[in-house]
Amino acid sequence: MSVTRTLRLTVLLAIALLAARATDAQYFGQNKVQYRRFDFRVLQTKHFDVYYYPSEQEAVYQAARMAERWYDHLSRVLGHTLRERQPLVLYACHPDFAQTNVVADSPGEGTGGFTEGDKNRVVLPFGASLSETNHVLGHELVHAFQYDIAKRGNSSVVLMPLWFVEGMAEYLSIGGMDAQTAMWMRDAVAQDKLPSIKDLSSPRFFPYRYGQAIWSYLAGRFGPDVVPRLLKARSEKVANRLKAVTGLSAEQLSRDWHAVLRSEYGTAAGTAGGAGEPTGVRAAAAKGVRRVVTARTGGRLNVGPALSPDGNEIVFLSEKDRFSVDMFVADAHTGAIKRKVVSTATDPHYDSLEFIDSAGAWDPTGRCFAFTAIRSGGAVLVVIDAKTGDLLREIRLGDIGQAFNATWSPDGNRIAFSGLKGGVTDLYAYDLKTSRLEALTDDVFADVQPSWSPDGKTIAFVTDRFSTDLRNLEFGNYRLALFDVASRSVEQVAGLRDGRNLDPHWAPDGRSLFFVATVNGFTNIYRLDIASSQIAQVTDLPNGVAGVTPISPVFSVAADRQAIAFSVYRDGGYEIQALEGRQDLAGRSVPADSTTMPGIVPLVERPSRPVPLVDSTLASLGDAAVKRYRKTLNLSRVGTPYFAAGGGSFGTFIQAGIGLSWADMLGDQQMDLQLQVGRRRENFAGQAVYVNRARRVNLGFALEYLPALFAKSESTFVSAADTATQQTDYLRQIHTGARGLVIYPFNRARRLEFAAGVEHITFARETNRQIFSLATGDRVREENVTVRAARPIAFMQASAALVGDTAVFGPTSPILGTRYRFEIAPTLGSLSFTTVLADYRRYLMPARPFTIALRARFVSRFGADATDPRLLPLVWTLRDQVRGYDLQSMVTVPCSPTPGPDCSSTNLLDGSRLFVGNVELRFPLLGLLNRTFSYGPLPVEGMVFMDTGSLWTRQGGADGGFWSGHLMRSLGTGVRVNAGGMVFEIAAVRPFDRVDRRGWTISFNLMPGF
Repeated sequence: MSVTRTLRLTVLLAIALLAARATDAQYFGQNKVQYRRFDFRVLQTKHFDVYYYPSEQEAVYQAARMAERWYDHLSRVLGHTLRERQPLVLYACHPDFAQTNVVADSPGEGTGGFTEGDKNRVVLPFGASLSETNHVLGHELVHAFQYDIAKRGNSSVVLMPLWFVEGMAEYLSIGGMDAQTAMWMRDAVAQDKLPSIKDLSSPRFFPYRYGQAIWSYLAGRFGPDVVPRLLKARSEKVANRLKAVTGLSAEQLSRDWHAVLRSEYGTAAGTAGGAGEPTGVRAAAAKGVRRVVTARTGGRLNVGPALSPDGNEIVFLSEKDRFSVDMFVADAHTGAIKRKVVSTATDPHYDSLEFIDSAGAWDPTGRCFAFTAIRSGGAVLVVIDAKTGDLLREIRLGDIGQAFNATWSPDGNRIAFSGLKGGVTDLYAYDLKTSRLEALTDDVFADVQPSWSPDGKTIAFVTDRFSTDLRNLEFGNYRLALFDVASRSVEQVAGLRDGRNLDPHWAPDGRSLFFVATVNGFTNIYRLDIASSQIAQVTDLPNGVAGVTPISPVFSVAADRQAIAFSVYRDGGYEIQALEGRQDLAGRSVPADSTTMPGIVPLVERPSRPVPLVDSTLASLGDAAVKRYRKTLNLSRVGTPYFAAGGGSFGTFIQAGIGLSWADMLGDQQMDLQLQVGRRRENFAGQAVYVNRARRVNLGFALEYLPALFAKSESTFVSAADTATQQTDYLRQIHTGARGLVIYPFNRARRLEFAAGVEHITFARETNRQIFSLATGDRVREENVTVRAARPIAFMQASAALVGDTAVFGPTSPILGTRYRFEIAPTLGSLSFTTVLADYRRYLMPARPFTIALRARFVSRFGADATDPRLLPLVWTLRDQVRGYDLQSMVTVPCSPTPGPDCSSTNLLDGSRLFVGNVELRFPLLGLLNRTFSYGPLPVEGMVFMDTGSLWTRQGGADGGFWSGHLMRSLGTGVRVNAGGMVFEIAAVRPFDRVDRRGWTISFNLMPGF
């Protein structure tokens, strides 16, 4: 008698067949859409290659002058010069910037610019004003110097924590403590939540603000040269650098820093012992203030308040639902959320609601609400029904890149806003009756935050035209101005001297303006009487009023009622407060020429700023020249080489490999090459992939030579001979092919994919047979036999797929949204069949922080060769789809009870129909108690799941055979852990339909949740 047991294993070599061929489109994933065609030029100055396109030409020369000035300044401060010409890529607005191919992902709304390390490219959009652009440009150029220092032998610079590198960039580009950072420090003192230097590495502490604060302290105590000394110190630990340069430990420096902050801000914040509540004069000023939308009723970010005309409702922007910034309506008295009117988390309609720079406005009747947004890479003006959120009108604004701060005319027929076009911000008005867009101002100065007067004759706005000297690039503070609608004349009005005057709103009587200004580091709301120029201070809050940035809109005035609502920074978040009543809104008088301080407080001394330019605009650029951009591929990255060696039944092996990447400066074209070499032919592998992303339609192709190894092991026990034979067949495949790919994205969530190619596969088989004595266990004999392999196959395959993805990811898996892929791929040649795939996934959140994840996946091969054994089995990734089952389990299942010829269980591996269904409950373990999305420093997600699958295969027979199926079911529980970007899944699984294994088993996977 003999007993046979068969096991089929699969091992992929040659770059693991690249996991999933790079030529195949990304299975899921959201899209970066090239909505515009950018015809780039290169402006070459003394130190920079400035990449720009014609629509921003008027502003790009100013930016080039800024860059040269920053270069001179930073090279002096840091004692360092860049070894190569510095690339600087400029975009006219943030929506254009979001389409950049310099990096793979789209920069988020909160990203004002970035510096990448491979080619040291600085990339940024123009801001609302040249002053804002100047700040971001200086910040990013600090990073360029940091990268260059790292590349010159001090590589540990890039290992420094974010507060070190980002805080340094903020300190050197702004100087000292500006009002925004001072506000954060006052709040930290008031809440008694001052972090140590060690704590600053935690993501809980925003590296820009806290980093700027600690650098300001260090420079004030040890001198400005502490910056280059710490930057150039040689240590991978920041504590060691601090010790070597200052002579003090990080712990001691933390205590000293905290003492200075408490001394400076404890009294200024009006707190007693860090209790966080106002005392004294400020307490009296705050008595009439009501907290409306807080972290309890909204989110941690509640900004852009807009009061309805009657003052009863408030529209605001919030991340209340945690996954995006959406638009909500709340009761202006209680703060209770009434409804969400615009959602962006899983709705791809809008790319952005401009929550940092913009706020919307109610129409005079209180029935409609207007706001600006980004859709399909361009600015839109949106009007919705304020009660239902239904879309009434959506107006594309032509070549305006961004629009901000809509304001209605009192007759409800026109909407004014500020628009960013070609790197310059001006005022515009849109006539709702005639559908006509009109530019109200047209110059290089920044004109922002318009507010239409109650009589319709005047628009108040903010501008830097009265304080900025463009010849010398001396940027002045923002002033208040009035635009006469009839004559189109601009008139400056009184404000607080030497400070920023922002965010004007008319009082209901039309005789005065509310606005925001910063005095002695505190930003509050003031009231200007237009006729007398008398100014009164309305709020005197412990931490002032605040938006996300210093020029964000922060408050709103009810048109028909004495009430205002404003955002404040409190306890590490933004909430909305309100003040009402004629007496409270009258304020207390202050002199019109009161000296203000734009945020600079006496904690430390401001470092030296770049010196003004004295030359003319063009002369200051020296021998600048403009050239057309050439998309030349240059080596951009060399992957880490690898080497492996070992031995086995067929002798020793040696393998080595490397990856190389080429790209043009703007990242529009990329070529990747991966190579592997070894002693045997089957150890050689290579793949070359080219992708062109310069246009909306992405094109790509690949050439590949990829070997794969499959093994089948069979053990036979012969009782009569008292021996056991183990035979292992090694099937080696060589895949040689070429394919092309075309991708057309509709928006960030949906796309069409088309692919076509040819492939040739050869097969070689080697057999190793070992015979063992059952009595002694010794190996009696070993044979290596070469047997005939399968016939080579060559085929052509084309595919078309519709892909959708609105999923929102947690640290280890999707937690909200929808994903789907529907694909068909016909194959012709040596084999003829068609593959059909339908994969649909839905992520629901019935209650925080629980997610119900659902998946239904069907894949089938149709045609004469659908079950050819030379094809990879459909259950190749079964363990990732039905937990508790794998390839081994599929060769030990019982035959189907369906009548028919003798069936072989191994035929299931050649099945041509596979359905998988999954239900999973996901939740953050740490967030269960407080119902938050708290995953911890090492993110851990718990899960309870039920999986099911069914595989069908056609069994042979003279009559054409019959279909035999097998059901696979399992349930279990486990955890997923994100360790440094790698997601590990460990689960206890109970499979119900395996005859080779009973009871519970442990499943391990290295991949995110489906």
